Amino acid sequence: MSTWNEQWEVEQHSEYWKTPDVDICSFLKEMQASGKQTILDYGCGIGRHSILFAKNGFKVTAIDPSEKAIQYLRKWAEKENLNIDCICGDISNTETRFDIILCFNVLYHGTRRSMQSLLNKINHRMDSGSILYFTCPTHDDGKYGYGKELESHTFLSSKSIHPGDLHYFLNRKDLLELLTQFNVLEIKRDEHFWDNNGSEEFSSYWKIKCNKK
Repeated sequence: MSTWNEQWEVEQHSEYWKTPDVDICSFLKEMQASGKQTILDYGCGIGRHSILFAKNGFKVTAIDPSEKAIQYLRKWAEKENLNIDCICGDISNTETRFDIILCFNVLYHGTRRSMQSLLNKINHRMDSGSILYFTCPTHDDGKYGYGKELESHTFLSSKSIHPGDLHYFLNRKDLLELLTQFNVLEIKRDEHFWDNNGSEEFSSYWKIKCNKK
């Protein structure tokens, strides 16, 4: 398994990671209408969504464990003349509370226990009106069941874009059990086929929006 630094050294050249997800663009418009102003982009990667929100007037904090990714984002933000607070580390590196916390393709890179721990930490960075938006793979995703199974529904995925990444896959029951400290506002499945290094692969991910109880 490669490190996140090694992965972002390569992936920073891909246009995919520079293009915001279409649902996040819609989510941004919803958050603008609500009057929310501060956002934490947790697991920001090279920062496609951090840049998007900063360009639209939000006060953005971006956190990622990869120094390479954060270095890229700092240069990108400087080029765009945007003020983004870029932090190399994890959510423990900030005590700030945010109006919005975005975790796009982040929280499931671990075990069920680690995902629950991250959700607990996120909850402590939210006020009663704060919104959490995150994604995670379903049991129907094409990567499910491939690679070494470390725990139930948890694989060192051999079919990931980065082979060896740790993935925890959730069904709806698992998801709701992990979200007992949140009010679930929306759960939807995003399903499509994508090109995984020349092979067509099915993608099935939950996209979840919730707030703090």
